[in-house]
Amino acid sequence: PISGMILSRMNSSMATTIARAREIRRLVPDQRVLFFATILLASLPFYMLLNVLSHGAPTAPFLSSLAAEIPLSPVWSLAYYMTFFLYFLPLAVGWRTRTLLPVIHAYLFLNLVSFVVFIFYPFSYPRPQIVPADFTSWVLALIYMADAPHNTFPSLHVSMALTAAFASWRLHRTAGIVGLIAASAVAASTLLVKQHYVMDVIAGAGLAGVAYLLFLHRLPRVDAPCRY
Repeated sequence: PISGMILSRMNSSMATTIARAREIRRLVPDQRVLFFATILLASLPFYMLLNVLSHGAPTAPFLSSLAAEIPLSPVWSLAYYMTFFLYFLPLAVGWRTRTLLPVIHAYLFLNLVSFVVFIFYPFSYPRPQIVPADFTSWVLALIYMADAPHNTFPSLHVSMALTAAFASWRLHRTAGIVGLIAASAVAASTLLVKQHYVMDVIAGAGLAGVAYLLFLHRLPRVDAPCRY
């Protein structure tokens, strides 16, 4: 009887230890996440390099005439910056290895496809000259300084923002609604700050849809309260 009690307690303790280890493994990103996240971060300087190398890329006359009909609105530069909030929204909602990997894979897919197009079919946008006169025009001038008007097709801002919103929707409905509203504002801002053509936005949205079908449509729901 005593040995049976000891074995029972050992089995119970071992089961508890295994359960805790599984929980820790579920919450802490493994080496695959770190590997792909590193590649994703390394893609940013490569994007900047492609932007520099694409200097002098042709504009699209027909699309430029359509873009001229859209008024410049510096206040939308604030919405343009929401892209960076959206990047991390699905990661904040579902901080688990099985969630992180598909989202990072989707981001890498968007970058890879966009970079290929940027290399072989670069386009430029004829942006207006900005003289900062107030806060929003100063913010817009910062956008123009940091992101040259090249490599417009497809819009990586739109594709990344929508992909993040789609991932958030799969994980948590409330976070998804917030993400979709923010992504829609980002898409509108790319037109109103004169950063992208309408066709760029449409292509970016289509690319986000492909990324969803390939990587995100089976993301598990997150039962814990949303942390955004």
